[in-house]
Amino acid sequence: MDLDKDSLDFIFMRNVTHHISDRVEYFNDLKCYLKEEGKIVIIEYKKSKIFSFRGIFGHYIQKAIIIKEMKKAGYKLDKEFDFLLEQHFTVYSKIK
Repeated sequence: MDLDKDSLDFIFMRNVTHHISDRVEYFNDLKCYLKEEGKIVIIEYKKSKIFSFRGIFGHYIQKAIIIKEMKKAGYKLDKEFDFLLEQHFTVYSKIK
């Protein structure tokens, strides 16, 4: 990307994380663009019924998997919210 290093306060991703093939590498590569106190905000679909768009096409990731992958990529979970019915909402910062 054509961005300056340490230039972003946050990166926001909504319902796209399931499309990324190697999420650990992807999020590890994004670290250089975040400011020291920068955050990554991820809103992603929860698993749903098998006979739904998300179920048929696999358009979801379990929250536990995202948390585990983000830790491998060098992030820690800062906050999580549960007010969305069909999605989970998590916020991460770089491990120092």
